[in-house]
Amino acid sequence: MPNHPPVVTLDSWRGLNNKHPEERIPENFLAEATNVDVDAGGALRMRKGYTQVLSGTNCHSLWGDGYDQAFYVDDGTLYRIDPNNTAVKTELTTGLSSDRMSYHHVGSSVYYSNGIDSGVISGDTVREWGIRQPTLQPILFAGNGLLTAGTYNVTIRYQAIDGRVSGAAVSTDITVGDNASINLSGMVHSSDPTVSGIQVFVSTPNGETMYYHGTVPVGISTYSIQGLHGAMVPLDYQFNFPCPGGELINDFNGRLYLARDNVLWYSEPHAFDMWRHDGFIEFEDEITNIMPVDDGIFVTTDKLYFLEGNGPDLFRPREREPYRAAKYTGVEIVGGDVVLENIPTGLKWLFTSDKGVVMVGTGGMVFNLTEKTCMIDRAESGAAIFRSKDGINQYVSLLKDPEADRLHF
Repeated sequence: MPNHPPVVTLDSWRGLNNKHPEERIPENFLAEATNVDVDAGGALRMRKGYTQVLSGTNCHSLWGDGYDQAFYVDDGTLYRIDPNNTAVKTELTTGLSSDRMSYHHVGSSVYYSNGIDSGVISGDTVREWGIRQPTLQPILFAGNGLLTAGTYNVTIRYQAIDGRVSGAAVSTDITVGDNASINLSGMVHSSDPTVSGIQVFVSTPNGETMYYHGTVPVGISTYSIQGLHGAMVPLDYQFNFPCPGGELINDFNGRLYLARDNVLWYSEPHAFDMWRHDGFIEFEDEITNIMPVDDGIFVTTDKLYFLEGNGPDLFRPREREPYRAAKYTGVEIVGGDVVLENIPTGLKWLFTSDKGVVMVGTGGMVFNLTEKTCMIDRAESGAAIFRSKDGINQYVSLLKDPEADRLHF
């Protein structure tokens, strides 16, 4: 009887390998894997399909917090949807540009921006991301009162119903004699519907630091400083301004971070509506992902950087790898979802680069998961999620071809 070659049984697969010729692909790897999932045991399953739940004109920028709320933009309108009842949508705001929107959830609020439009969502209510400072200072003139002679500095800022405030502009000074008052007129109130009044600040005679004196309700344009109070609160956030707008948003150690082009902006500590003109870190190339971990922030441009430290004044920037990441593909994962030998626990991120899918984490850890097995086409941008379902953990990255108007996985 003829001799037959031995039968090889392959019942467990390790995934895709497109870096070798088909005849030299290592055992237990697949040359192609279309519409299939590989589970934790190495078995193949047919990928489940999808169902349309909403229709629209130009839907984009879909995002969810993984729990009970999700948002998207359709033809310039921002909508909120309930992931548990996707047939219902709630209109939040209109008149938005067509640029891609980014979102970030902090506490009970969701912050959004696309570099042009920015705002804060709380439930079904949207407000501006910060209050614009007054553009006009009031007119000052002296009257009769209890002030002593000297030169006083005066400035104003807006106050919101919920206690938020705007920045304050450059102060105006006035010199008065003894037994005087300082009168303010021509105060212009904000058009922001959340603003409830104007706070007035004044210095001591011949002093520089200004202190809170009182609040002018909406509809009133005059105020009189008759004397100085005993317990005075100094002015803070004098030259701060609202959100500068960005294409990427994240938070780290009590600050929000925004990326726009090659500039990484950061807010004041625990004051996400407050930004400084000098509060930024500049890179050589466009920022494509912001990925905070326990002890710093990974930033991708045409390279991978790690800003080690607890904040802007303490960061020690390090170039880690020459990976060029696709914009918007960074996804935060729970440390236990990806367990590898000799990889520390803690917060981790995955992103797609021209060298493969990369995992970064606490301690400046960088690990390329697919470098030895998969080639990935270069892409300028994409969208990604981390999916854990039916015992399978998956990082799904959809990339946009920079040379053509098409998408690929």
